[in-house]
Amino acid sequence: MLTADRLVTPVRLKEFFAPRSIAVVGASEASGWTGYLFASAAAAGFDGPLIPVHPKHKTVFGRPAVASLRDLAEPVDLAFVMAPLDAVESVLDDAVVDAALRQLNVIRVASIEELLTTAALLGYPGRPRGRRMGVVTTSGGACDLIADLASPERIEIPPFAETSATAIGAHLPPFAQARNPLDVTGYFLANRRNSALTAADLALDEAVNDPGLDFVLYGGLVLPDARPPVDTLAQRVSWLARRIASAPIPVICVSTTCVDLSDYGRELLATHGVHRLPGIDLGVRAIGNALRWQDGRGRAAAGRAPVPPTPGGSAGSSPRVGAAVRINGPWPEADARELLAAFGVPSIPTTMAKATGDALDAAHGYGYPVVLKISSSEITHKSDLGGVALDLRTDAEVAAAFDRLIALGPDLDGVTVAPMRTGGIELLAGVSVDPTFGPVLAVGLGGIWVEVLDDISLRLLPVDHFEVLRMLGELRGAPLLTGSRGQVAADLDALAQVITSIGDAALSLGSALRSLEVNPLWVCGAQIEALDVLVVTAGPRATDQHGRSS
Repeated sequence: MLTADRLVTPVRLKEFFAPRSIAVVGASEASGWTGYLFASAAAAGFDGPLIPVHPKHKTVFGRPAVASLRDLAEPVDLAFVMAPLDAVESVLDDAVVDAALRQLNVIRVASIEELLTTAALLGYPGRPRGRRMGVVTTSGGACDLIADLASPERIEIPPFAETSATAIGAHLPPFAQARNPLDVTGYFLANRRNSALTAADLALDEAVNDPGLDFVLYGGLVLPDARPPVDTLAQRVSWLARRIASAPIPVICVSTTCVDLSDYGRELLATHGVHRLPGIDLGVRAIGNALRWQDGRGRAAAGRAPVPPTPGGSAGSSPRVGAAVRINGPWPEADARELLAAFGVPSIPTTMAKATGDALDAAHGYGYPVVLKISSSEITHKSDLGGVALDLRTDAEVAAAFDRLIALGPDLDGVTVAPMRTGGIELLAGVSVDPTFGPVLAVGLGGIWVEVLDDISLRLLPVDHFEVLRMLGELRGAPLLTGSRGQVAADLDALAQVITSIGDAALSLGSALRSLEVNPLWVCGAQIEALDVLVVTAGPRATDQHGRSS
């Protein structure tokens, strides 16, 4: 594993700040930025390779250009990407760039404002270390907005502890409820109070002691454009600074909207050392960015070596494991399962039936109910063709299903028979090859819903157990894996190990790999099985799945 001190080394920093070679992607004589960069390099005395990269220009400012980064004779230390967004996506393949940056623990932002807000929070000594957030505001609308924004950032808003709710409730008007997220209402703003502190301040004073919170987002501080005639606000800010400093958990102040501070407001916050994030939207996104960065510290680019096939495994004698891949196109399903078995990936027991009697014998052996599926490497999506028969419970049903399926095509390998799995969760675990980044692992909710729900997390291979756990946690459907909605909670450690092994199996195919997909990967507690497997490779010769030249 590469830890933070190994990632940020003097050598790596020197490559960034004092590169020996530079590529300029999108370089053009029509671009002022390109001219500025070339002039700056000359003014700084840079005498290393400075290579323009452009798909059309042969030279830029007298320097020979290459069409793409792949055409460089050797890798450069630093690359400037000077291209419009659509061109940047073609350079970096935007479908997986987020996954690559996340693995490197690089925060990707969508605007200058998000960049500045995130950087401000990361530089704040009281940044959050956990995901359980308390919220104190003076607006019900703000509570709703914060809750909506927190969900995609995987920030939790748990209920206040009973003792906290009771203590907070003592400072609220009778019609308000002491619940998280908290709206103290505007009641005390419209009515005389005996203290400089507001209900929001007093609620914050109690909320920071809640044992179930990791930090509090505080939206109770509103700054006027000018100093008020009776300046009790200075007393509040002074108290707030002391309470933030003494609180057992971080307090993050946020304004409702992103607006410029007045000179008075800026001076007031600076005098007392109080930081305030600019707006709920930017603030919550900055917190999500900081938490993801915190989660990945010390684990970026782990560099785990893929695990070789299991010695003596069922695929130990397969000519396709540990040897040159011969198949050009989809694999027979039996061979695909054999590959997974070599890496310790469990598959559902399956029997190939060539005749009705074979199907009945297999069904009796497994016990009802069973599933029948057509088997052909030429048909990759069986359900689209009606090639699957589920929940068969009698000999008559099996016989009828076999006759229907075997009649779907003369080139079928046969019909597979397997036990029917019910309950549990169906996932997708698949690997495809990106032209820029290489093998990419996708994990998401699977079965027939994979394209409908579009709930997918991506990583570049290889990955380790921890990274797969992070992928599972990123899914919107993650609560299904932990026992919500009456589901049996999955053994996440065992599941992460199986998915890691699927990635290793894909990498074992080397440059021949085109795709490897397990869909569905069935999970019920600690029982995990590949129900359907698809492997596609490009062998050294144009041969079909039977080794025949095409």
